[in-house]
Amino acid sequence: MYYPSRIRQIVSQLQGGEVSDEAESIVTLDELATYYKEVFTLLSANAARQMEDVNFRRQHVPLSSLIDYAAKAHARCQRRHPEVQFQMGEGTSVEASEQT
Repeated sequence: MYYPSRIRQIVSQLQGGEVSDEAESIVTLDELATYYKEVFTLLSANAARQMEDVNFRRQHVPLSSLIDYAAKAHARCQRRHPEVQFQMGEGTSVEASEQT
């Protein structure tokens, strides 16, 4: 954004002694910082309000359907990339079986 880089530029000029009116630069710096803070506060409040309105759908999913989905996904992956191995637990390899 424009303002953070402008703040950095004014601070660099103040530190380097490149400013003719130091008091004016400090006032400008304060105005920019205040403006940037207000914009950030407004955007944050808007994002928080939008998150309050979000209602995620939740439902129970049987483990068997998750296992079936994983097996089908693995079968698709095996067709494209036969070198990929799928393991459950320590040392237990699961063979993919195509289900149509």
